[in-house]
Amino acid sequence: MKILKRLWNDEAGVIMSAETVMLGTMGVLAMTAGVGTMATAVNGELGELGKAFRSFDQSFSTPGFQTSFGSSTGGAGRSSGFSGGTSAGLSGTMGSGYSQPSAAASQAQLDIQLMQRQTDNNVFSGQVIQQLSAAQIQQIQQYSELRRESVCAGAEL
Repeated sequence: MKILKRLWNDEAGVIMSAETVMLGTMGVLAMTAGVGTMATAVNGELGELGKAFRSFDQSFSTPGFQTSFGSSTGGAGRSSGFSGGTSAGLSGTMGSGYSQPSAAASQAQLDIQLMQRQTDNNVFSGQVIQQLSAAQIQQIQQYSELRRESVCAGAEL
């Protein structure tokens, strides 16, 4: 217990408060730069992961087939009803397939859709502003100025 009291009262190794503030500031700045660098790296890795997923080619093709059963002359065949005689029965499936567009074409299509949405949003905003009367626009501007002044002064509305 005496050792703890002696360490508590010992002022030989005291760090000045200015040094503590300086070390803390340098630590915070270093962490901020590190977090920014980490965010950039994570963003790049997620972009590469997205490109890797996009590079999977999901194209497929399944050919159709046709089979016949029975005979055209024997009694085991079915009557077609068209020629009055018997003919071989036919069975089969249609082919199917899907060709995935190239990554560049898909990216261009997504870019076009994004630009269209941004244009739609801008047009909508313009329409809303056009529908406001001059008095309403003036009220909005006055409120914005009051808000800006109160924020600069440190007060709230």
